[in-house]
Amino acid sequence: MSFNFSVPSRVDNQLAETGVDLNITSNGINFGTFKVCYIDPYNPRDELKLKRIKQKYAGQLRRKELTEWDEIRITLVEANLLGWSGVKDGKGKEVPFSVEAAHAYFSMEQTRWIMLELARRASDVETFAPETDELENAEAIEKN
Repeated sequence: MSFNFSVPSRVDNQLAETGVDLNITSNGINFGTFKVCYIDPYNPRDELKLKRIKQKYAGQLRRKELTEWDEIRITLVEANLLGWSGVKDGKGKEVPFSVEAAHAYFSMEQTRWIMLELARRASDVETFAPETDELENAEAIEKN
């Protein structure tokens, strides 16, 4: 017996891949806008991406040279973070995005809360949810 199931997508695949801009503010202070993509641990392609990152740091992980904070930073910077704007240096000048700059920025103790907020929102399917209209259209098509 064969079944033809219709399973809606948990995320908007285009948004998940191209990323969304997350503006980080606290107490009226803007800390920047960070573009993050969604990494689905149940998707074989994304699972492979995470595996390659772990392999890159395998020696340090094996020797226990990385803290839990380092592991969160590495995953965020190398798997989720696609860019930023509004991140400034000590003189108020905007710092262009690069993986190296992101590692340096999120290595600072005072940016840990930003890192955790971005990691939380980047792993939340609601951040990348399909638009309501798209869901309604999909349901309408399914009924016909």
